[in-house]
Amino acid sequence: MNFKVKSVPLTANNLTKGVKNFIKLSGGWAVRVNTMGVYDAKNETYRKIAEEDRGVSDVVGCLNGKALFVEVKVGKDTESKYQKRFKKEMTRAGAVCIVAHDMDQFIEEINQIMQML
Repeated sequence: MNFKVKSVPLTANNLTKGVKNFIKLSGGWAVRVNTMGVYDAKNETYRKIAEEDRGVSDVVGCLNGKALFVEVKVGKDTESKYQKRFKKEMTRAGAVCIVAHDMDQFIEEINQIMQML
């Protein structure tokens, strides 16, 4: 079977899709999480996310029986204090947490982590 490699621009959206697809193609499960505020047309305002829900990673998954959280950061984008707190809490609970800056870095890091488990 021949696969074509498709080059796409490095955007947060494309990287998130790539991370999610990589996890699924590796036999895992993954879903994209959207924790942005939701616009309430009736009240003409954004509903804020609860304090304890802030910082949840962009991709939540499971690979080889291990909980996996991936935060996607492209370009000059950096983790918020909420994202750092979430990563610390999930790591303490035994999950794998990765900050993905591009696909090559993500794949290298996930492969290294999975070899150690």
